[in-house]
Amino acid sequence: MLAPVKGYVNEPKGELKIGGGGPNLLEPEPITSKVEIAVSWKKEQVDLARLAHLRWIDKWSYEQIAVELGIGRTKVIAELRKARSVAQNRTFK
Repeated sequence: MLAPVKGYVNEPKGELKIGGGGPNLLEPEPITSKVEIAVSWKKEQVDLARLAHLRWIDKWSYEQIAVELGIGRTKVIAELRKARSVAQNRTFK
């Protein structure tokens, strides 16, 4: 027969039985953690007209635009895609 291990119950009794009939680890307190996360809910909008002018009129690179506007290169690409979509969807009467 195996020797009992501290923290384990070889034969579940009463309320300690969780299921399966095997050894159960007893946890005196639930395992929890507390994490604080800083979240920015409101993001500044990029001026699409200025962005489009810098890219397509002044012929700036994505990197130059990112530095000028203080945003990331990926954001520049996404916003230019949005500006192109807005321009294509406009109807002039």
